[in-house]
Amino acid sequence: MAKDYKYIGKAMPRRRAVDFVTGKAQYIRDIKRPGMLYGKVLRSPYAHAIIKNINTVHAEKLPGVKVVMTYKNAPKWLAGEPMLVPHHRVVDKKVRYVGDAVALVAATSERIAEQALKLIKVDYEVLPAVFDQVEALKPGAPQLYDEYPGNFVPKYKPEVHGYEVVIGDVKKGFGEADYVVEHTFAVENRQNPLPPEPAGTIAEWNNGKLTIWGSIQQIGLIEMLMRMTLKLRPGHVRVIACDVGAGYGSKATIIGPNLYAPALAQAARQPVAVLQTREEQFATHNARMGSRARYKIGIKKDGTVTAIEGEQIANGGAIGCLQSQMLAVGLIAIPILAKCQNVNFTTNQARTNVLTAGPYRGFGYLEHTSLLSAALHVAMEKIDIDPVEYFKKNVIEEGDKYVHCYEKLKVSTSAAPSFAPAIQKGAELFRWSERWKGWGKPSMVDGDKWRGVGVGISGESDVGEQSSNKIVQLNPFGEVTVYHGGTEFGTGTIDVMKRMVCESLQVPLDRVHMSDSDSTVGPWEWGSTGSRSTYAMGTATLAAAEDAKKKLLERASKMIHVPVEELETRDGMIFTKGAPPGKALPWIAVMGWQGVIIGEGHYPGRFNLPTHQGHFVEVEVDTGTGLAKVIDLFTFTDAGQIIDPLMLKGQLQGFNAGIGLALFEETVFDRATGRVLNPNMIDYKTTVFPDLPTHNYTILETPITKADPPCPYNARGCGEMSLAPAGPAIIMAIYNAIGKRFNEYPITPDKILRALGKVKGGAA
Repeated sequence: MAKDYKYIGKAMPRRRAVDFVTGKAQYIRDIKRPGMLYGKVLRSPYAHAIIKNINTVHAEKLPGVKVVMTYKNAPKWLAGEPMLVPHHRVVDKKVRYVGDAVALVAATSERIAEQALKLIKVDYEVLPAVFDQVEALKPGAPQLYDEYPGNFVPKYKPEVHGYEVVIGDVKKGFGEADYVVEHTFAVENRQNPLPPEPAGTIAEWNNGKLTIWGSIQQIGLIEMLMRMTLKLRPGHVRVIACDVGAGYGSKATIIGPNLYAPALAQAARQPVAVLQTREEQFATHNARMGSRARYKIGIKKDGTVTAIEGEQIANGGAIGCLQSQMLAVGLIAIPILAKCQNVNFTTNQARTNVLTAGPYRGFGYLEHTSLLSAALHVAMEKIDIDPVEYFKKNVIEEGDKYVHCYEKLKVSTSAAPSFAPAIQKGAELFRWSERWKGWGKPSMVDGDKWRGVGVGISGESDVGEQSSNKIVQLNPFGEVTVYHGGTEFGTGTIDVMKRMVCESLQVPLDRVHMSDSDSTVGPWEWGSTGSRSTYAMGTATLAAAEDAKKKLLERASKMIHVPVEELETRDGMIFTKGAPPGKALPWIAVMGWQGVIIGEGHYPGRFNLPTHQGHFVEVEVDTGTGLAKVIDLFTFTDAGQIIDPLMLKGQLQGFNAGIGLALFEETVFDRATGRVLNPNMIDYKTTVFPDLPTHNYTILETPITKADPPCPYNARGCGEMSLAPAGPAIIMAIYNAIGKRFNEYPITPDKILRALGKVKGGAA
């Protein structure tokens, strides 16, 4: 039973909610700097080419044009990960995907900048291109970079980050299995993050110091990457996050506007804004990483997985953008989904001539969860086990040891309580036992309408990785300021921190003020990502609040000669516990009207608190049209302690993007040219309101007793995981509905009709 708090666990108004709904919020397109110019990008029509000649004379003469930048005069900055192999230039002589930058223009208006782009004349030598990651790694394939021989992306710090799992003896494990199955699966539809607001950046230089304003999710990470890329000293890059119109992971990189705007501003000696259009965001900004994998799995009749062997090959696109770290994080899907002590699984990545892949909700583990789950479905059917029983048997329990692949040298001991009770509770409320008819068997048939049920489980790599720092300042008048390095992009991150401070100090919400998201204001912070905000950032926030309270009460104790442990504070007043009402000391009496008290909080980073989420679904397939539709959804999770039920409900509804991933979302490339054919909201099919199913959920609040440091108010993150189980649940449900197994997303009507024998060959 969760504890009853005053500010924790209650549905309350969101911080700045009125600003967002009334249009007062300041997004990047609302920011104007004195003398600001506007930058535009001339983009390559070819997937792979060398610029033989570029003529910018007419563009430079156009009134209002201040800078025209090509590979000839661009800064020699090199970006891209792995950071040991920087390779991405601001503008290069060689273009590597359709939409790659050929030239940059800064002008007094966007219209003039666009006119200038049309005046630039370019002669290209078109080169052979490669779009498939397996083909890219073959001898003789077109080469993208000198830095990547054979298009092979080397492992970033392999001594620290794991890109393979090699434990036990797979030969012995296969020998112990009752059955051995092999399966391949692909997640290559390159789902677009679709933030409502496309990316944008304003850059300004003063005395060699750079300030950028942007639609940015992680100001600490961007500040660090900018310093490394631009070779600037600490303190010479300031990053300010505007209100962010969502990002879903896509606004945590320095490619695109975050690189173009500083380059143009440096050349122009004026502020420059580079604001992507929706079409640019679709066709040139990062999409989900494409992956395919093969598996060989040994399994016993009781559901014990004895061996896993295989390889995942990722399509990282044309630019390195955290994909290596995503592959490392993704490997946590193995211990989350299968308690297997004999594993030999490796990952590799290729550079190809398609737009870059990057972070998108489910940092690497969504891809691997989908890949591995599909193979496990085959294994589960082979032993004819109910998938709910399989997952309850294989879920990580408190005390289980596992290799955390993002920190290769450490074997973690799980501090998380078992997720099995949540699975069981969800199964009961979904009525799984009466709807599940067996593998490949529909739950209902009504003419052309066939229904099937499925279940998917995912686990976050860890909600505690990377460090956090916070400062809490008490002022004499009973008010509090929290200095932080977080950003707000729709998830409620800053609201969570504020609630924890209110609960610790027993101060009303309107008396706690959160600092701006500015890298020079708050202490350094990794940022809100990977569901780490509640645990990692919350731990630092609570520690800072408790430190400030301790100092306040210690000072009061000396004044009134009452032991600290007998004092408490509420509403800006200090009380002796059990004393009659009215006998209280205001903060100002302790601090003086010019004084403040500062509390500091630090969270060091931990790798032993995995968290899970799951979905039950019922899918209806129209065997006449091939259309599959999710008609019922039940989500189950364990939050430890709910901070705000409405915010958490919104996070759980992230499943809706999973419907698109599984059934229709797809970045369509012309296989001959590499051009994106659907860079708009009409041709790119995403989940809309008529597609949404009935959605119910259950949230357990199981005490977390072994976490070190303890979870703040027993709460931990459970938002990002909501997308990852969706695809596996849907693909299982479709198989059970019509008895046809699919090996890739999305499962579109033409594929279903083809599988049913109602469409011949390659007809779509």
